[in-house]
Amino acid sequence: MLRTIPNLHAIIGNHDVIFLNILEGNEGLRKTYLEKYGHSMETLLEKDVTELKEWLITLPKIYFPHDLNVMCCHGSPRDVLDEYVYPNSPIEAFLKYSPDSFFPTVEKCLQSHSDANWA
Repeated sequence: MLRTIPNLHAIIGNHDVIFLNILEGNEGLRKTYLEKYGHSMETLLEKDVTELKEWLITLPKIYFPHDLNVMCCHGSPRDVLDEYVYPNSPIEAFLKYSPDSFFPTVEKCLQSHSDANWA
């Protein structure tokens, strides 16, 4: 499992939050997820997910590597879980956002919620 990787710093993403909400009994969300994304969630829920749940609930939404002016999130600085960042997204829109006043000290924002095709 990922959490056994030494020195791994992970952040929670929107599908992790959806998974946790479904585990808590949100049947409407479960149905919507099934219709939109197919059976992957159902396949996961057939397994013992106790350890996965325990790990996911410990993950932060934002990670700031020590001594670096970098912010890591799944979405964007404005919406760290759900917002997509497109190649043509205006950077000014994200610079206006300032949770806990981390801008302007952050020089880079690493995110993983993009529809960009890097192939």
